[in-house]
Amino acid sequence: MRWRRGWLIFLGVMSAASLVLFVAAVLGGGGGHPARGPEVGRIVPVATTQAGGAGTVAGLTPVPPATIVPAETPVQQQYDQALTQGLASSPSITEAEAAAVPGPATSAAWPTLPVSNTPDQWAEEFVDRLLDINFATQSRAGLGAWLSAQEAPELLPGVPASIQNRMLYLSLFDTAALGGGATPIPSAGVWASDCQGQVRWSVSDLLVEPDAQWSQIIAAGWQPVDERFAVEDVSGVLTVTGSGASVTHHFTVQIYVGSAHWHQGYGTVLASGWKES
Repeated sequence: MRWRRGWLIFLGVMSAASLVLFVAAVLGGGGGHPARGPEVGRIVPVATTQAGGAGTVAGLTPVPPATIVPAETPVQQQYDQALTQGLASSPSITEAEAAAVPGPATSAAWPTLPVSNTPDQWAEEFVDRLLDINFATQSRAGLGAWLSAQEAPELLPGVPASIQNRMLYLSLFDTAALGGGATPIPSAGVWASDCQGQVRWSVSDLLVEPDAQWSQIIAAGWQPVDERFAVEDVSGVLTVTGSGASVTHHFTVQIYVGSAHWHQGYGTVLASGWKES
């Protein structure tokens, strides 16, 4: 099972009833209950492995994620077991561990974003900055380091610590490591060509809404360990300007958000489902 397929299976579980059938199919009706953890509802720190090494990196200091210990309801246990089974066995884990990921950094060209305390606000600010590119003055390497500075760890069950802080960069720069998928980020060759052509990207008409399937999962009673974890559907218009002409494209993308690793508030876990027309 590829990594992205595990996500699709998870997001496709729409109700408690269908969840029971799914877990029975995946786990063969077996599997015990997980051991009882710390006090339910207590905020606890979770150790993460940052892409650029331990401790402070390039003037950035890691911030512990805001985590909880969810109540051990049947729905919680079934989702957690299904996720662990589906994601931990993915061969993409090895690929994600081996992939090169830059250390976090910001710059004048790729600046720090304002702290956001709501998922929709962060998703809008992140996408607005991600797709606002002057290829003649902003580097692809700078964008990669900037992404590492905006990431939030992936704390879903079954995701090993070795790749928790690598997901955002890989989801946009090396999608093959996560099982494939579309990305708005041009290859190094196309970026160099756009630099020579003085190409400029800008975004407008951004609309951010909670993902409907994610909302149903939460309504079914499952809770993520990261209390900030959420999925936002973002749509808008991408304007590409170059050679004296402009072309507009409508786009949609799913932004997975959570507790930022290198700053307060929200960060981005990964981007998925990029489509443009």
